[in-house]
Amino acid sequence: MARFAVSLILASALSAQALPQGGGQLEPPPGWPIIPPSDALQVIRSCPALPPRASPPTTVRDLRIDDFKVIAGLGDSITAGWFAKGLKEKKFPYPITAINEDRGIAFSMGGDPGAVTLPNIIRKYQPDIIGASTGTHFPEICWGALCPPFQYKPQVDQLNGAQSGALVSNVAGEVDYLVKQMKTKSEINFEKDWKLINLMISANDACLGCTALTPSPHPDKYEMLMRGVITKIRTRIPRVVVNVIQHFNVSQVWDLTHKDPWCSGLRNIGLVFECSCAFLAGDKGAPTRQEMDELVTNYNQRLAKIVNEINSEVGRMDKDTFAITMDPGFTGIKLREWPVSLISDVDCFHPAQRAHEQMAISVWNNLHRPFSQKVTSVAPATPLKVNCIDESSRVRVD
Repeated sequence: MARFAVSLILASALSAQALPQGGGQLEPPPGWPIIPPSDALQVIRSCPALPPRASPPTTVRDLRIDDFKVIAGLGDSITAGWFAKGLKEKKFPYPITAINEDRGIAFSMGGDPGAVTLPNIIRKYQPDIIGASTGTHFPEICWGALCPPFQYKPQVDQLNGAQSGALVSNVAGEVDYLVKQMKTKSEINFEKDWKLINLMISANDACLGCTALTPSPHPDKYEMLMRGVITKIRTRIPRVVVNVIQHFNVSQVWDLTHKDPWCSGLRNIGLVFECSCAFLAGDKGAPTRQEMDELVTNYNQRLAKIVNEINSEVGRMDKDTFAITMDPGFTGIKLREWPVSLISDVDCFHPAQRAHEQMAISVWNNLHRPFSQKVTSVAPATPLKVNCIDESSRVRVD
């Protein structure tokens, strides 16, 4: 990720002579369909209001969405909204302004007005929710040991601790940022306010599957590091629900983009893409993509193991103030069936804004379902509809 960002900046400065024949512009293909924006915010605003509770909840297992005062996020470039807005014009070299984290429209943490995001959906029922990111800024790069301090921009990031390039080994540091910011914000009662933290991490770890210099963590190490993250949250952040979002198979981006003229044109220029293991061509590529898929499957299984073990603990002291739940909503995604315009045209890798919208709706709907009834896929051919909730609806932690 960090290597890609540097490469993209350098490549953007190349002269048009370095481009393929046809001049200084890669022609956008006619096959990029225009995906209309979701109407989720209009639908949710038309839902009936929730009546006030007769009495406040006494346990984490009885929380309505309007009981939460704080929302926060942990993860990598997807949660940071990397390149989500895409290019205004498909032309290369890129303007430097194209290289951004569009945090205000990121699916789980965006708060830009009118953006279809989880926080903006929640605002129907809890207009005072605190923590959503707003706006755009140059990427914050944190990739393993390459993680310079003082990159966060709290005025934009708010309680979105995700950093582009982050590995599972970086998430504990993101928790430190959240704790500091939660304690700093005067509008947050750190000890008493209920908090929802969305956590999704593993894409960059899986993307290292074919590299010898910095190999992917073995599932045992991934599990160990994730347990450390969860323990840090449990011990340092009171009254919290952690929503662990399982990952989709990142390697499928190859299936979606490798025959697309725009995306293949970018690769022919010589850009180093974020996930080289996914983009090896020919006989080399198939086994590396399979290895990535196996890693994601194993990581997801370890996440399920952690969640199930915590939920099975008997007599734990924080049973009324801490809960962890798991969202499998992306595990069945078949990227090869998506229209290519749901992928950012800046790098042909990250989700575009319309994809973030469907991801946000999926997370919202699944929050209110028991695990056995959660959906496991986002299929743009049949866009998800946002669900209204009622007085009996609870954020499910079973």
